[in-house]
Parts: sequence; structure tokens; C-alpha cells
Amino acid sequence: RVVFLCWEEGSEGRSATCARSERDGGATSVAWCRDTGTVVVRFDAGAVCALEIDAAGDVRRRNWFDAFPCPATCAAFHRGSRRLALGTADGEIRVYDDAMTSEAAKPRHVFGLSPWGFGVEDTGALAHASWSNDGRALAVGWRRRGVSVWSESGCLLMCTLHHGGGDSAVGTSSSPRATFTGDEEVPEMGACLAPPAWGVGDYALFVPVRSESGSKVLEYALAKSVSNSRVAPRSYDGGCDHDDASLLLGDDRIFIVASSATSTRVHARQEVCPSEYVQRQWPMCVAGMSPSGDRVAVGGVRGCVVFDTRGECWSQLGDVEEENSFEAIAFDWMQPAPPTSGRQRSVLQPVLAIVARLGRTRMFTKSIKLSYGISFYADGGKGDLLMTMPLPSEATGVYACGEFLLVSFSNGEIAVYEVEETSSNVGAISAHHVREDAGLRRKTTLNAGGRVQGMCAVPPAAAPERAPSECVVLTEAGELFVVDLTDEYDQVKLFDDVAEFWVVGSANAPQEMMMQGDESSDFESDARDSLSVDGGCVFAYGAEGMRICYFPNGDLRQILINGATSCDVERAANNPELEFDRELYPMSVSLNMNRIIGVTQKFSFADAVDMPYFTIAPKSHTIVPYILRKLLSSGQHDAALRYARAARRQTPHFMHALEWLLFTALERSNREITSQTVLKQSIALLSELPNYLDVIVSVARKTDNTRWESLFKYAGKPSELCVKALKLKRIRIAACYILVVDKLEGETMGREIAVRVMRAALEAREYKLVEDLIKFLLQPADEAAKENQKPGIFKRVLEVIAPPPNSVIALGGRADRELALGEPEQLLLKSHVDSLGRERDVAAMGAFMSETSFDGVAYLKHETDENGEAYISDFAGSIELAARRLREGKLRRAASSQSSRTESLFLVDPTRAVGSKVESDATYVTSLLATAREAGCTDWSLLLATLLGRADVLNEFFTNEPALREPWMNIAKRVATNTSDATLKNHLTALVSDI
Repeated sequence: RVVFLCWEEGSEGRSATCARSERDGGATSVAWCRDTGTVVVRFDAGAVCALEIDAAGDVRRRNWFDAFPCPATCAAFHRGSRRLALGTADGEIRVYDDAMTSEAAKPRHVFGLSPWGFGVEDTGALAHASWSNDGRALAVGWRRRGVSVWSESGCLLMCTLHHGGGDSAVGTSSSPRATFTGDEEVPEMGACLAPPAWGVGDYALFVPVRSESGSKVLEYALAKSVSNSRVAPRSYDGGCDHDDASLLLGDDRIFIVASSATSTRVHARQEVCPSEYVQRQWPMCVAGMSPSGDRVAVGGVRGCVVFDTRGECWSQLGDVEEENSFEAIAFDWMQPAPPTSGRQRSVLQPVLAIVARLGRTRMFTKSIKLSYGISFYADGGKGDLLMTMPLPSEATGVYACGEFLLVSFSNGEIAVYEVEETSSNVGAISAHHVREDAGLRRKTTLNAGGRVQGMCAVPPAAAPERAPSECVVLTEAGELFVVDLTDEYDQVKLFDDVAEFWVVGSANAPQEMMMQGDESSDFESDARDSLSVDGGCVFAYGAEGMRICYFPNGDLRQILINGATSCDVERAANNPELEFDRELYPMSVSLNMNRIIGVTQKFSFADAVDMPYFTIAPKSHTIVPYILRKLLSSGQHDAALRYARAARRQTPHFMHALEWLLFTALERSNREITSQTVLKQSIALLSELPNYLDVIVSVARKTDNTRWESLFKYAGKPSELCVKALKLKRIRIAACYILVVDKLEGETMGREIAVRVMRAALEAREYKLVEDLIKFLLQPADEAAKENQKPGIFKRVLEVIAPPPNSVIALGGRADRELALGEPEQLLLKSHVDSLGRERDVAAMGAFMSETSFDGVAYLKHETDENGEAYISDFAGSIELAARRLREGKLRRAASSQSSRTESLFLVDPTRAVGSKVESDATYVTSLLATAREAGCTDWSLLLATLLGRADVLNEFFTNEPALREPWMNIAKRVATNTSDATLKNHLTALVSDI
């Protein structure tokens, strides 16, 4: 039974019975919307009933959400939107648009943590849920552990469980997990104990959790996305080198998210509002950023402060009295219009326009009448108040389009005003309604009567100096419309379920620029081709992901004339290039930087805190693959090529964008016959870019080998691509093709290609790659061949090439048999070491023997005698030759690293580049010295000890063999006297002195 209580009278009022039968059990929770009379009740058995009760206590209608197949464990009802969220025993959240009309079997969204590796056995059933005050976010808590916040569109905004699966959750105890039977789940440390409570302005979330001391309340500070639907068109002159900045608003601070073309990362900058203002006007309620990004206005309960992003300073509008005289509703900046013939620039400086509630509130009375108006401040908000224009009714938003202002009102009306400089007073301005030819004011009213949440006007492409006549409007119901401001045509709905939108105006290039583009052959700087987005479009993000609506013939008014069916619409469901991380909430679109900027959560850990905490982590999602696919599908191959070449400079991780283009084309080609053409077009485009070989093999290695045949049907034979990579000295890229060649062209061709790559890797001294190739070329040893093996260095099959155990295990089915490297491959390796030994390149010899499984001890035992390739006949000459090779190696490294420090205090350079994984020369020479001593090779041991300056090793040899001391001293002194190498001379002189 639902009973209404009168607080004033303290008595029971009307009541109604909502249960169907006794099997539903008793009511466990109830929510009520007074305006509509809607009541939502959850019962013990897991069923949920939404019903409308009139003033007499009669039930007008009911809507049941049955407990089967999965019972509801909690229910959250938002009074404003009538949206209903049901938590279930399987750990999921099911969201319904309307509690009274939705069908139980058809939820609008289903949220859960299973995509991140958490099942019901990790989190337990969903225990608590609560909507934010504005209904744009849902906080949920599970019975066993975990709290998360979801946006209305299904984006995971926050989660207290560390991603990576069940046992990797952060913030829980390390004790063994408690078992449970049926509904008896034992909450772990950090589990949510009651419905999360939203703070003032939805800037904080309070969560009661279980702790070792019993229970406590955790507060999570949150930030809101500040919508900015304005998107700068593509720049044809290449002058734009930064993203349009985005804004997040906290209760006492702002976060500015921006990046530049030279940076691959997006940065979030935090600025705390002035403490005096925060103390008086907390919390911050509204914020806005100027189109140029140099001003940010923030309004609290009353008044406003402005942040100068370039000067990094705050300023306040007026004194405390003026601060208390208005309550900011929305901000925007009037920008000077471009000079045109026959018309002077109206606004000479950026002007901050503030739509606000004016006047002071009266105490001890309810009969207050608020007034509304627009205040204009000079110098983008840092100057004086220029004027205040009264408004006829409650305003909800403002949008500046050049010299014109669009103001939305609570009744759904949108009016257009013009701001211009007065002729009588320099610097003063005036504002008035824009009127049609018949004298009527330019305004319109939404047919649906919804409250405007955001709007963006598009200036006429033919005459930008004229007042806008079309506008894209987003209502609080999530509906996106194109509205005719002249009221000539009815509004046209574009999309439902929209949370954010961005409008791109027409960006037609000037004729003289197009002529220059036709004459230019520099593809690297040619971005003048007309793209689909250049004609104007609307990006819309919501429950269906990202959607794009293109203006017909580059004219937004054509949508009003011909209807929504005339639009070319792209959806993420049909374009995988538009899909992105479900944890990324988009904030802005940049066509000049070719990306969508968004934010996500990030766990941070610090020794000074007991628990991990969250930080804002900006991320970007490139739209290059989508634009390229759009151009290719419309037959504009040349335009796609020029765009790709121009985008290389401005797109971070450009190769990844090309990989995604090819990967999605390959995925779709296996499902759709018509997509074979798309795959062919994509490969044809990539073949004309310098990243072609990298992209092809990278996509091949990241996909199942069953799809390689489709890929290389158009890309070419993998063996030929491998050879091309070798000719371009792209040895590691060539090595990646070996497995593909082995799979598609047979084992024989695979081994042949592997040997060619090994030869090139030896020449380039890529010894770690050589070791990988050795593992690939190993094959089961032939017992008959073993008996006929010639004596010497190949007297044992695994003597020269001895693969470490892990490489044998990695060979799978071949691991149970003895493995060997073929004689031609062993001779190739030996001949390389022979050349290094003759050249006395001791650093390279040490690197080769350290990073490969070549048996250096066996080699030195066999090849250092009088007939061997590494025999030292001239010890003095060997010292000078080895020192020269070491010096040449240092010079090469200095040139490659562009370092001015080519001299070293040591003959063998003991340093290595910061961040480099390549060991230093000293490490390799020391390793070679250990190998030579193990092999009992005296000449090489003395040579290496001399180069390293190891007096201890030399003294050990001289102690064991005193006859070596005098010859060594004579040779060292003679070399120090005769050499022209000052470093070698000083090195030997000091070493002789030590000995």
C-alpha cells in the first residue's frame, strides 16, 4: 500500500494498493514524482511497478517490470525525465526511457562491467543506484564490491574497480574472498552499503562503504563537461596548429583541455578560482570559453570571474556589490566580423555577453519577481560594463555568431539580436532585434515546446555578414533539431538520444587559393581538396555513439526545405572508424587536427595516500580513417591521397590511423561481398604512402592468419614486399613479413626470405633480430647428417648455435626433438664473426656473442690459432685497429643522436643514450673478455683488458705468466709513443703507469 503523508498537518492522506498478489511480497523501496503523480515501487520478489495515482488516491494506470527472468535488486527513478534504472541480480543495470510506457523486455540501455572483465561472481548483484539531480548521470554500487558512474549515453565515467579482471580490483582487502550462497553475499572492504548521494550541483558523490573500522563515507569530487558546439572549419592555409580548447567545470575550479599539432598528447590544465570569490559564491554553476580560447568566464551563485589563459590571471567583474547584482545563466563572446565591401566592422573588440538574472533577491517573501537581461563587458570580460539589455522573459542560453546573438528562452523561443557600435560614442555599443523585411522580429519557437539545452547558428555561406537564418538546437529531451529562425519552414528533427553535438560550418576555399592548389604539385602541403565535412555537418554523440549528418549541397537550409531524408547520415554502427572507447566522453571535434578530444578516468597511486585516487586523463580519437573511407567510397582517390599526405603532419599516431582504416576494411570484407572494393581502394591508397609496408605487415600480424589471403590478394606477394623493405633498409619491417611468407608461400620460401633478412641484419648489426631469426630457422637435426658432420667448429650440432631453453619451448610441437641450425646458416654467422675478428671490432663481437646464441667460447678456441680467422699476429697493430673501430663507433652514435659530445675520457665508451635499451661498448667488450678468458685465449684476453684499462686482469696474467709482462710493456709504450690518437696515448700511458 502506498500512503501519502502531509508534513504540515502531520496526518495520513490518500493511499492506494499497487501489489498484484502475495507472491510479490512487501515493498522495499518507493520513489514519487509530485508533478505527474508517478510512483515507482520495488517488491521483495524483484518485481517493480510504476503507477500513476491521482489526487483522490485512484490508480489511473500501472506498468509492471516482472522479476523474471532476472529479478530487480534495486530501482532508481528520476523525477524530471521519468527515466527508470533497474539493477538486477546478474550485476547489470537496465535503463528505461519512461517508467510508465517502457516495456520490461526492451530496455533502452544495458550497462555492466563484463566488457572490462568483471562478472557477477566478482561484483555480486547490483545493490544500489541513484540518478544525479539533472538526470545526466547514474551512480551504482554492487553488493560485493565496486561503485561506478555512467552517463545517460552509456559512457563509463568512473569505476572504483581497477580494470583488468576480478582479482586486480583496487581498493579491496587482500583477504580471501568470502563465499556466498544464493542472495547471501558478504560485502568486501570498500563495498557500497547504501544508495550513493549526489552533492550540491552534482559536483560530489557521497558513497557509504564498508571499512575495517565498520563503515565510512567516501566523497568523490566530480567535474562537468561544458558544452561548446562551435567547431572551426578546416584551415586551407595550414595556419591552425592547435585544437579548439575544451572546458570542464568543478565546484571551485576549471580544467582546460587542449593540445597542439606538435604534441601527440592532450593536456588538462587545472585552474582554481579565486578563493575570495569561491568563499562568497560557492559552488561554481556555469562556465564558458571564448572561441579563441584566451578567456574563460566562470559564474558561481552570483557574479562572475574571468580567467586570462595567456596572462594566467583571474579578474572579477566589478566590485562585490555588482557581483551580487546578477546571477549568470550563460556566457558567449562577440567576435569581430570579417571586413566586407560596403560594410564596416561593427564590434571593434571582443565583447563578453552574459545572460543573467538581474536584481537582488528579497528576504522573507515569496512574491519576488526576477528580471532578465544581457550585460556586455569590454575587452572580453576584463573591461568595463558597456551596456545591459533587458530581456522579456526567462532566458536559458546564448550563442554568438559574429555580431549577432541568439538567445533562447524557457518557453522554447529563440530570438536574434544584433550588436553594433554607436556612432555618437566611440567604444559604446547598442543592441536591438533583427527584423525581417516585413518588419517582424527574427525569432521562432520550438514546436515541441522543449527547453533548449544547446544551440549553434550557422552564418549564411553566401553572405556571412548577414544575420543567421538557421540554427541547430538540442533540447533537454535529447532531441536535435534544425530550426528556421525566419519561421518560414517547420523545424526538422535530425536525431534522438543526443547528449553532445558539434556543428561544422561551410569551409569553401577562396577561388584564388583553389587556383594555386591546381598549379601546385607539392602534395605534402596540399590540403585544399573539398572534403565531405567542408560542406558543413553536424557531429552528434549519444546512446548510439557518434553520428554525422552532412548538409545537403553544403547548405543547412536544404534540410529545412527537403526534410531529414535529404541528409547523408553516417552512424557508428555502420562505420567502425567512428567507434571509440566506451570510457571516453567526447568534448570537442577538431577538423584541423583530425581528431575528437575527450576525457576519461585514470587511477593514480601515491605512497602518501592510503587509497588510489582518480585523475582526469584527456585522450584523442583520430577521424582520419573515417574521412579517408568517405573519400574513397565516393571515388575521390586523388583527394584522399592529398588529404592523407597533408594529415601526416597534423595527426598524432598517423600510422595507427592508417592501420585502423585497413583493419576495418579487412574485417568487413569477410562479411560483405561489396566491401572487397573498399579493401582494394584502401590498399591502393596506402600503396602510395611511405608507411605502406609498415601498415600492411602490422595489420597482418594483428589479425588471424585466415584473413591473410584476402589482404595480400590486393597488397601483393608478401615475399616481394619483404624484398622491398630490405632495399629500403627497413630490416625489422622485412623481418615481420617472414611468418606471412612462411604461411602463404610455403616453408621453403619462408626460410629463403629469413636467410636474406638475417644477412641484412648482420650487416646492420641488429643482433637481437638475428637471434630471433636463428630461432625461426632452427629445424629438427638429421641424425645421418650428424654422423657426417665435419670436425672442427661444427663437430657438434649445438656447439656453435645453442638456443636457450625458452626459445626451444616457444617452438611448440618441435620442442620434443633435437634442433639444429643448417650448415649454410651457421657458415653465414661464422663468416660474419670472422670479418669482425679480422677488423678487430671488439664491441660488435661482444654484442654479437651476448645477444645471440652463438657459442663464442668454441669459436675462440678454434679460430685463434695460427690458421684461424681471429689469429693475432701483430699485437701492436691490433691495439691501434681496435681503438680506431671503437672511436668510429662513438662518432657514428654521436652523429645519429646529434650530440656534440664526441670525445670521451675512456677509450671504451661506458655510457649509453638515455632511454636506450642498447648496452654500452664497455658492457659488450667486458662480456667478450669473459668469453676469451673462458676459452683460454691469452692474446685476445690481453688485447681486451688493454682496451678496457683492466690493470687487475693484466696483473693476474703477469703473475701467472711473468714472461708476458716485459713484451706487453714494450708494445704498450711503443704504441703510446707512435700513435696520433691522443685518447689512446693517454689511455696507454696511464695503464702502463698502473702496471
